[in-house]
Order: sequence, then structure tokens, then C-alpha cells
Amino acid sequence: MARILILDDEADTLEVIQTLLESAGYEVLATTDPDKALDILQTQPADLFIQDLLRPRMDGVEFLHRFKADERLHGIPVLVITGFSRGDCARYLKDHGLDLDRDVAGHLHKQTELGKLLDAVAIVLEKYGKQLPSNELRRRARESAECTMQLEQTISDFDQFSYSVKEYLPPPLRLIGDCAKALQVECGPSLSEDGRRFLDVISKTATRTREIIDGLAAFSRLCRMELRVGVVCVDELVDEVLREIKSDAQARSIQWTIQPLSKVFADRALLRQVWLNLLSNAVKYTREGERAEIEVGCRSKEAELEFYVGDNGIGFDPLYANTMFGLFERLHHSSPLDGEGIGIGLALVRRIIARHGGKTWAEGKVNGGATIHFTLPQSATPLR
Repeated sequence: MARILILDDEADTLEVIQTLLESAGYEVLATTDPDKALDILQTQPADLFIQDLLRPRMDGVEFLHRFKADERLHGIPVLVITGFSRGDCARYLKDHGLDLDRDVAGHLHKQTELGKLLDAVAIVLEKYGKQLPSNELRRRARESAECTMQLEQTISDFDQFSYSVKEYLPPPLRLIGDCAKALQVECGPSLSEDGRRFLDVISKTATRTREIIDGLAAFSRLCRMELRVGVVCVDELVDEVLREIKSDAQARSIQWTIQPLSKVFADRALLRQVWLNLLSNAVKYTREGERAEIEVGCRSKEAELEFYVGDNGIGFDPLYANTMFGLFERLHHSSPLDGEGIGIGLALVRRIIARHGGKTWAEGKVNGGATIHFTLPQSATPLR
């Protein structure tokens, strides 16, 4: 029976792939640790190796270079499951001295093609003369794959629902808000204080609901959109974002400290959104102090780069450090600044960084400032 090793730093994806393959009768070994995966490949012969590409430690291209350098592993085919399209995957590998057709036996898109996993595995194993499971096991596995495809269809239906919400709910909400404002103008003087307050609540609630719908639509779109990766100079990107932010905060006294940053392989538009959200938050939450201090920096840590944005603002309760990246989570419930925004910015940051194979976390204390950290994998070869 064919033995398959899976390496993926996302535990949920790892479990889905392992369950599908085991239901098809394959012997499956799975790990999130690249070093352990290499050890398994060198000590327990595998018939197929499946891995993702972007990981915080020893990313897929570095692993493939080590894999190719070990003669004991030359007979093991590699199947790549990644968030990259086939074209982006080919360009990414080429930029790092690898060839998709020569060095990889197959490619699947993680978000849209898991339903094809069993067929892809069978094709690769047959090509390399490996033993396949019995017809009955393959039939049952195909049923599992069909369930996966049904799940993908459900996700597609949800996307349609999200689209409908975004397209058809804002107009009536806008009408409600406009009518409330018109009523304030026409009848405001004759209304009681409570009546004027109720109209104000109606108007503000309609506006905020539209903002929430827009935020949810943006988050949903982000979760599904294809990454368009390339070399990004973070120094230039941060400078571009700062010019935009400084133009809106000219009256503020802000001391900016920008350390030398680096180049990364990422989706530039999405990474720009990360920096815009983090730097805007730093400006926002230092507004109550006499002099704001904001620092941006970068540290190299083994196979990843750690970026951070720190400020001397109002900070947050460390108890919320692990939940602050959730949708609609608010850090400063007692602050007058909490009424601004809809609480989706940090959720977007976490999702963008996770899609690039990185991590996010926060440090801070009440009235003692805050620092938001995120990591991005370093390339197997230096970016220039």
C-alpha cells in the first residue's frame, strides 16, 4: 500500500488532506514540522510527498532544494498544494531556481481544487509505478471527495449570498438614513429632545450597518481572492503609505522612527493594506497624548522576517491580546476613540498575513502603548 507524507503548517488543511487520503486506503504520515518531515523521508520510505509552499519556517522552496540535494529522496514524487494558481506557482518556483514541471509532480490550488486531490494522487502514483488502494476503497474515497466538492459548492453559494447582501441591502439602508436626515431638517424644531435623539440613532445606525456590510464583503473577498505575488520592497511600500497617512495628520505632532526594512515575496496590494491598517491604528490611538511616538522596524529570525509597529498611545488590556484579531473585536471599549471604525482592520491583517504563511500577535498595556507584530517567510534565496 502506498505511503504518503504530508507537510503543511495549517493544522486544519493537514487534517482535511489526511482524512481524505486515509479514507481512500493510503497509509498517511502528517506533520507541521519541516525538520520532522525531512527526518521521516530519510528514515521511512514514502511513495509520495505532499507539501504547501509558504510556511513561517523552512518554506516550500527551501525544502525542495534540500530534498533535491539528498540522493536518497530522488525517487519520491512531490505534489504541491498551495494558495498560488498554477501560473503564480510556476513563477514563484522559477524565481527560486526551481521548475514546476521538472521538480514537482503535480500542483493543486488549496482553496478550490481539494476535491481533485484523490485523482491527482492516483495519477502521480500510477505514473511512478506505485501501488494503489483497492477499487472499493477508492470508491468510498471518491464519495468523500464528492462531499468536499459539495462543501466547495456551499462556499460558492455563500459567496453569492454575500454578494446579494452587499448589492441589495445598502440602498434601503441609505434611504432610511436619508429619510431620517430629511425628517430632522423638516420637523426637527417641532420634535422633542427624545424625538431628535431617536432620529439621530436611526441615521447613525443605518450608516454603521452599511459600513459593516462593506467590511464583511471585503473580508469575504479577501479570503477567496487569488494571491498575486512578487518581490516587494517594504521600505518603499511603507514610505508610500506614510505619505498618505501624514497628509491626513498634518496638524499632529508625531515622532516617526522608521528602521531599515527588507524585501519580501508577497502580494503587494494586500501587504499595503496591512501597513495601512497598522499605521492608521497607531496614529489613531496616539491621538490623546501630547506627543505621539510611532516606530516601525524589522528583525530577521531564522527563516522568517518579523515586522512591527509600536506606539506610545493608550494601549490595551493584555487579556485581550489573543482575541483582538477577531472580526468586530474592539480593544478600547472605554475610549471615546472606540466609536471609530467597525473593528475589522486587525482581522484583515491577520488573514492577509496567514495567507502569506506568517503569524500575527500583539503586545501592550493600558496607557502604556501597543506593538503589533507580524512575520513573513524569508525566501530560500535572497531577494534583490
